[in-house]
Amino acid sequence: MKVTEKHGAHAKLPAALLSMLLILPILTGCGADATLPAEISNGIAQSEGHCEQITAIINWQLDGNAAYREQRDKFKESGDPRDEPQDTYDEVVVKYDELSAVMADLSVLKARADTLPPGGNDAETAIIQAARDYFAMLDAACRDLDAVFTYYFAMRDAMLPMRDFTAAENTTGYNDYALFAGQLSQVISQTQSKLESVSCPGYMSDSHSAFTARIDEFQSFCQDFSIAVQLSDPLRIASCNYRMQRLGLMLDKCDDALTDDFALQFSRVAERLNGTAAELRGELLAYV
Repeated sequence: MKVTEKHGAHAKLPAALLSMLLILPILTGCGADATLPAEISNGIAQSEGHCEQITAIINWQLDGNAAYREQRDKFKESGDPRDEPQDTYDEVVVKYDELSAVMADLSVLKARADTLPPGGNDAETAIIQAARDYFAMLDAACRDLDAVFTYYFAMRDAMLPMRDFTAAENTTGYNDYALFAGQLSQVISQTQSKLESVSCPGYMSDSHSAFTARIDEFQSFCQDFSIAVQLSDPLRIASCNYRMQRLGLMLDKCDDALTDDFALQFSRVAERLNGTAAELRGELLAYV
């Protein structure tokens, strides 16, 4: 998917940089008159470990994307069921649980900073505000990742009817083909209904719309296939078989586009954690 400025990750990054430009000069001028309360400085130090955990989750996601595509292409080339990519849903759940635990810990640390009274002088007030801004950065980064995971779970649930669909056996006769078309149409209809309730992050709207359009085309295919079967037209049936294969390839491309959007957001979050957030953490820890 083409990278544009409307992507959420791109919209947030300049704001984070602007925040750093405003905060760091204030911190530089604070001098010895400013100190961070111990409970806040300890929380900022602890947050470094949390950032490392988040980065590990991001790296797992990015590495997994590459491995999945490689295995999928191998499976398509060989057609060997042994080469089919393994379902990693259980691993995703584990990683999401890890992220949720990190978010919960950071939420406590953020609350402590947010409830601190103003400092005894302007310098301490500036330091406390910078600490609040720091935890707000981490909170925003976690929420961006949480939105991706939430979207993934919603899409997986929406696609389950099609994922679990098994064609009728011995689909070599008229009745079997008719049954196949009818059953497939039903499961696609269920998927379409579920997709209507999926909330998509704004920066993924183009890829999401393209994906849902392909599902709609699958439903249209089912209708045309039913007509071809009713007419007992071998040419139409052959054309529908080709069309189904083409739609499968198009869905793969849509899946790749969604995965690219996942990767882009994860990468941008990593840049923020290891860039602006890490720099501000280092500046704050100088005032303990």
